[in-house]
Amino acid sequence: MGIKQHNGNTKADRLAELKIRSPSIQLIKFGAIGLNAIIFSPLLIAADTGSQYGTNITINDGDRITGDTADPSGNLYGVMTPAGNTPGNINLGNDVTVNVNDASGYAKGIIIQGKNSSLTANRLTVDVVGQTSAIGINLIGDYTHADLGTGSTIKSNDDGIIIGHSSTLTATQFTIENSNGIGLTINDYGTSVDLGSGSKITTDGSTGVYIGGLNGNNANGAARFTATDLTIDVQGYSAMGINVQKNSVVDLGTNST
Repeated sequence: MGIKQHNGNTKADRLAELKIRSPSIQLIKFGAIGLNAIIFSPLLIAADTGSQYGTNITINDGDRITGDTADPSGNLYGVMTPAGNTPGNINLGNDVTVNVNDASGYAKGIIIQGKNSSLTANRLTVDVVGQTSAIGINLIGDYTHADLGTGSTIKSNDDGIIIGHSSTLTATQFTIENSNGIGLTINDYGTSVDLGSGSKITTDGSTGVYIGGLNGNNANGAARFTATDLTIDVQGYSAMGINVQKNSVVDLGTNST
């Protein structure tokens, strides 16, 4: 970086030339007084990291998580919280990517196991490929809450999302793309999914959405699925858009297809 100052005649303003090679530096020029201020702002660079395990996990915006660690069953995962009564608090910020490719086993993207855990993300991308099976997000812990913000995407060569145990999931403009398995599975009494407006579920070879309040504590009420302007696109023999079992409430609002 160099700054060159040029002197003109007495009637001319003093000019400054700033050569900038870093996008993290900005120049502010204050008119004829020739005062130049250089403001340095932090330059955020996305980082690559491996599998994340624990009860409190925070990932910086734009970071990329690649599953490189196996769970006790020998299957690779991206993000996982411990099972039990200790809540997990998982904050994946904005524009985080989780990639898991298990060439010999069961690929697991995000697995939330602790009771009363939370998962927060915005514009999250989860992409999982497994040799035997795969799951994008699995909310196992009782009363877990996941808020996936706006514009998140789940891709899997098996199941997309499985949620149960009276947990909740919210998102909008949400996308699930998967093959072989079910796009979205909603199990148990009291489990609730709200996909807001403009979401899309695309499956090849299985059902788009399965919902059934068949297990758990019936005092928690019916399983619920809510969305508006939702698109479900399924292909395959006997594939269904939505498979609704008993103790379930489905509200697809307007303009859903």
